[in-house]
Amino acid sequence: MVRREAKIVSTFHEFGASIGAAAISSVAAASLIGDTLSGFTSGHILAAVTAVAAALVAAVLTPGRADTG
Repeated sequence: MVRREAKIVSTFHEFGASIGAAAISSVAAASLIGDTLSGFTSGHILAAVTAVAAALVAAVLTPGRADTG
């Protein structure tokens, strides 16, 4: 049986993935209007910046290991 907390984490994981895909797709779709494909570059830059920001936030907010000895 899956605990309630695991279900909540899984749900937010899916929400985050869908929101991220929508944001990157929206940025990339902007390039379809013009002659250039620069929107795809912008989409990848957005993804990279977001990943770095998320890693920094996780590093700051994640508690360290407790000393047991």
